[in-house]
Amino acid sequence: GIIVGSRLLRQQSVPPPFGLAGNGLLASSINGEIVLMELDGSNVRRLELPFEGVTGTSFSRDGTRIAGWATPDDGLGSQKSLIIANSDGSGAFEVDGTKLIGDPGFRIAWSPDDRRLAFSGSGDRLFVADIEARIVRELGGDASITFRKDPAWAPDGRLAYRCTTTEGVLHRSA
Repeated sequence: GIIVGSRLLRQQSVPPPFGLAGNGLLASSINGEIVLMELDGSNVRRLELPFEGVTGTSFSRDGTRIAGWATPDDGLGSQKSLIIANSDGSGAFEVDGTKLIGDPGFRIAWSPDDRRLAFSGSGDRLFVADIEARIVRELGGDASITFRKDPAWAPDGRLAYRCTTTEGVLHRSA
């Protein structure tokens, strides 16, 4: 009786999903459109967005928004614009229409507070987007670093990324 009772006391219920898993959906880019579906592939639905050629979708950490890359109306080859929409497709906007990114790295990294995004672009350039201000800025300034790629955010909001110096060695900050 003691063994059975102690096992029953140790059993805890699993909390409901939260954050990214909270909405229980997968997002995918199919034929230039964002499509949402249930985890088992059922209930597929296309988001109505005012953008063409959407690729590289990424849910925010809280699962309420989606970021992706859209092809501008004038079709500038590999140039893409960063877009944001609510996970139901509403409230869609272009983050910075004046800043097109050439050959964007399709990995979009959301900051812990879901207010900023980091991503790579052509020429191993690294960018950070402020979603509320709707601006994209390039990180740089140190000419000895030639390769910036694969951004990731620490839980405290600091940005980390892979970088190499002009001598081909990994960069280390002082």
